[in-house]
Amino acid sequence: MNESSKTGIFSSLGVVFSTICVAHCMIHPFVILLLPAIAGFFSHSLEVGLVLATVPVSLLGFLPTWLKHRNRKRLWIYLGSVALILVGQFAFHVNHEAYTASLANLSPVEIAQTYLKPFLTFLGALTMAWAMYTNNRHTHYCHNAEHEH
Repeated sequence: MNESSKTGIFSSLGVVFSTICVAHCMIHPFVILLLPAIAGFFSHSLEVGLVLATVPVSLLGFLPTWLKHRNRKRLWIYLGSVALILVGQFAFHVNHEAYTASLANLSPVEIAQTYLKPFLTFLGALTMAWAMYTNNRHTHYCHNAEHEH
């Protein structure tokens, strides 16, 4: 297997993982509201596992293609997406009961933590998928490896 096909596999896996993360983030609150019996499936461990898989695999897919054209804008977008995912995942503690509790019974900090974590993680995963897609697309139409953008 040559280096180009390895990069393509990691890049595709990075997009797949970040897309799974987006789907997880979108479905999570609804499943907890509608089907509390399976809420354990959407646990903190699963979220951490997705982050620990998404970030390094996406880096393995992003970096080799980025090194071909070195477009700084795409790098900053990718790094921003990683930061959003990491901050969303590890900076907030979510009280899962807050999804079903009345907002009047929650402090502003609890409300912010409960809703900022999935929002930031979702936004980061969506941005990562877009950054990787545009990075790969740019690599296909920019054939001058000798210049920086």
